Amino acid sequence: MLQRKRKFLIFMIISKAANNKKHYLRHPMTNKLFFRKLFLLTACISCAIGLFQNTQSKVFLANFIWIVLAYFIALTVIVYFISLSGLKKENKTFLTRTYGAMGLRFVFSFFPLLIYIIFTPKMQLAFVLAYMLIYLFFSVFEVLILTVNLRPDSEKKNPANAS
Repeated sequence: MLQRKRKFLIFMIISKAANNKKHYLRHPMTNKLFFRKLFLLTACISCAIGLFQNTQSKVFLANFIWIVLAYFIALTVIVYFISLSGLKKENKTFLTRTYGAMGLRFVFSFFPLLIYIIFTPKMQLAFVLAYMLIYLFFSVFEVLILTVNLRPDSEKKNPANAS
């Protein structure tokens, strides 16, 4: 009988610890956490751009890249708030707003690049590649943020899967 109580207590302690861990993982992204992660991403990209500009003397990366970085930060914040507003509403609204925000990101990301390619007499391949990499990093960041925000919602709807 005593052995059974010990096993039960150990099971309860382990399950409580596991539930606390799951509870931590299920917290949706807050604005403060979003801006902290955005700042970290921006700092990493800024360091990479700075190192590339200072160490690569053969390839000139235009100073215009800093404006592009600020542009992508603003675009990411706008897309985040559009998606977040859809998350607070019904599911149909969320999908429409999220896909619309992703479409806006795509159009507003490649339109300036298209203008640069058309109107620059001497197109710089390094700038175009850096632009595409920044677009890729911010798009992956957006998808990761959306999955963090959607994880708690999907676990509420599927209680059988949340064991």
